Amino acid sequence: MKRRHLKSSGLRLQKRDHWEAQGLRKVARNKTNPPQRISTIPFLLGLSFLYLLAWFINHVVEVEVIIILEMTKK
Repeated sequence: MKRRHLKSSGLRLQKRDHWEAQGLRKVARNKTNPPQRISTIPFLLGLSFLYLLAWFINHVVEVEVIIILEMTKK
C-alpha cells in the first residue's frame, strides 16, 4: 500500500515537472524576495539620460579646451 502511494506521488511529481516545463503550471515564487527584473522603458530612459549626460560633459570639456587654446595663442 505504501509503495503504491509512493508510485502515484512520483507520477504526480513527474506530471507537475512536465507541466512546469510546458509553462502550464505557474511555479511558486518566493514572496519575500521576488526575482528582480528591470523593465525595458525605464532602462532605455536611464541609458539615454546617461548618454546625454556623457555627451554634455564631453561638449563642455571640448569648449573649455578650445577657449584655453585660444587664450594661450595670444
